[in-house]
Amino acid sequence: MAAKSPSLDVCDDPSALSSVEQKCLEVSLQKHEEIKLALKADMLITKKRESTKILALGSRHLFLCNLKGKILYDSHFLDLLELVSTSPEELSVKFRAFSFRITLAKAPQKLLEVVGHLWGMYTSNFPAPENVPVFESKFNVTPPERLAQAKALAPPAAQLSGCGGFSYTYISACDWMGTTPRPVICWDTDNLYPSAGNKEFNFYNFRNENLTTNDLKPLMCSLQYNNWFTSLVIKEYALPKDAVPLIANVMRQNRYIEKLVVASCGLNKETVTELCDALVSNKNLCLTYLDLSSNNLEDKGLVAVGTALEQITVPLQYLDVSNCNAGKNGTATFLESLSNSATIMASLRFFNFAGNSLHVEGSTTMCKVANTAASLCALNVADCTTNFEFLKSLKSQSLRSIDSSSVPLTTNKADTCRKFVTSLKNLDSLDTVSIARCQLSVDALQILVAPDSRIMMSVTALNVSDNDLGDDGLIALFDSLVNHSTLTTLAINRNFVKRSRNRAKMINRLTALVESDKCPLTQLEMEGNARGQLKGDIVPFLFSLMSNKSLTVLNISGHALGDARTEILSRVFTVNNSLRSLTWDDNHTTLDGFKNFALALERNTTLTTLIMPALDIAHEIARLGGSAPQLLEILAEIQQRVYTNAAANGGANSVLARPKVVVRKAKPKGIDTMSATKLFSQLSEFMAETGEGEPAPETPVALTS
Repeated sequence: MAAKSPSLDVCDDPSALSSVEQKCLEVSLQKHEEIKLALKADMLITKKRESTKILALGSRHLFLCNLKGKILYDSHFLDLLELVSTSPEELSVKFRAFSFRITLAKAPQKLLEVVGHLWGMYTSNFPAPENVPVFESKFNVTPPERLAQAKALAPPAAQLSGCGGFSYTYISACDWMGTTPRPVICWDTDNLYPSAGNKEFNFYNFRNENLTTNDLKPLMCSLQYNNWFTSLVIKEYALPKDAVPLIANVMRQNRYIEKLVVASCGLNKETVTELCDALVSNKNLCLTYLDLSSNNLEDKGLVAVGTALEQITVPLQYLDVSNCNAGKNGTATFLESLSNSATIMASLRFFNFAGNSLHVEGSTTMCKVANTAASLCALNVADCTTNFEFLKSLKSQSLRSIDSSSVPLTTNKADTCRKFVTSLKNLDSLDTVSIARCQLSVDALQILVAPDSRIMMSVTALNVSDNDLGDDGLIALFDSLVNHSTLTTLAINRNFVKRSRNRAKMINRLTALVESDKCPLTQLEMEGNARGQLKGDIVPFLFSLMSNKSLTVLNISGHALGDARTEILSRVFTVNNSLRSLTWDDNHTTLDGFKNFALALERNTTLTTLIMPALDIAHEIARLGGSAPQLLEILAEIQQRVYTNAAANGGANSVLARPKVVVRKAKPKGIDTMSATKLFSQLSEFMAETGEGEPAPETPVALTS
């Protein structure tokens, strides 16, 4: 450690240290920081008697020492409260723990160097230029020209690290707060994030670090002043106690975060109020995406969110407050506040309100929001106890997608089915409707798909999953849709209950629908489950795929196909050149089935997206035991062939190299989920090692259930 060489000889510069003093200082501070500047002068420290002391400046700390080098005071630069210099010979500095005044009548340039070095501590550790006004307020140097001269004397900053110097700021904040920096965070932000252009700070990436509140403090402090990250995501993460005020501090200061997700993290009506106050107080807020879903906000918390949204003037485009346990009174007040925000009503495109109670009061104000939001494209009111009588005045010209799942649509006295159809009547731009889990009867289904209904007139994507339609209900549905001129996406998952003598007829109608020249169906989701599996009944449909030219996306999971039907599916892919995406899990596929599929892909050049059948893989690995590596090799071949197809097609579609675990209501028998998780991890690592390059992320299907 070497002090900066004085520009004057000791005899000419009274502030210069003698060689003995310099040596003593080096010995004393060798365990602390490398000294960038050191001088001695008469100082008045915290109103004590004036005496000669040594002032030493490192990269983050200021030290006051006696002439023998013993540290008397030590402070981090972030503890600086005020620096005042109204004359060239005098400088007063106030820290949280102490203050001092220094006078150098014969070497005023040295005082400017001190100011410059302190200024350099801020600019090198908080490099974003927008932070300059925040720190400049601490420097009261007059006239202003002297401050400009001092800034020019600041040491040149080191080369900026990744993510806008995030690791510099983080390490400095850890030093200030007395915590140990996490190497994983430093390495990722210096290397992984910038190389991938990733500007999303997602807590899930550091889930194995077991971050405590003390760990979060420097992390959040760094995000406050960072200009790289534009997204902060905290989802399904067990936040430590007292963490929400730290997140609030970020949103109170940061002017770059456009996307904020604090979902399923234990927010409540008190903590969300603090977060909302921070959003309102930030005059430079640039938020366009806000997700506070799956938190127990209740009425009071949701009202606080509404009050905040009414006050902020940012063009919010995405808002998700689903499953917040709000009642009808709280939701009505929230929606009224939202409708009063002219800025948000002009910009809002996606609104997810699922899982909250609407009833009469909320349904009326929801209708007001939908009609006022000029750009609203997607509205989710699933499981909201919606009163469709009060939604019949919907007249949105922009709304393209509505999800009303888990709201019973019946033909009894309440006749909610006809009221729902009426509420869609004036939505001229509507193209996507989800009515899953709505307890549909055959009569209700026929009303929904009547020739004069909005669903039949313009909808391109329809989701009727989980309605227990059975064979007769599906026959009625397919017969109605076979002449549908705009339908491209259909989800009928988990409707294959109570196998009847009309099962073959239902399969024939499904085949006719898929092959219909009048219905341009391209995406079909027909997943089964333990309550209803097609098994061998699916064979005629599989054979029809050999000549099909329209379907591009297919989901046939959960039908217990076995290896025999999997062999037929494999043959499909030797001749079919239209299917681009396949989801095929929970079908009792064994090693032989995977081998057949791998061989079939040798003759296929069009399948570019494949979600690996994780449940079947887990079963088979457990069954094979020591022979499991052979299965992993086959799966690696499948992955590589699908990836090659994607690359040959210009990467337009995606490859899922890693298996996707599908969550189901009932746990399949015979699977130890903890062991399965380990197996999936091993599988992913094996395939990553054998695959060439990184696969692209999954392309989501337009309609999910």
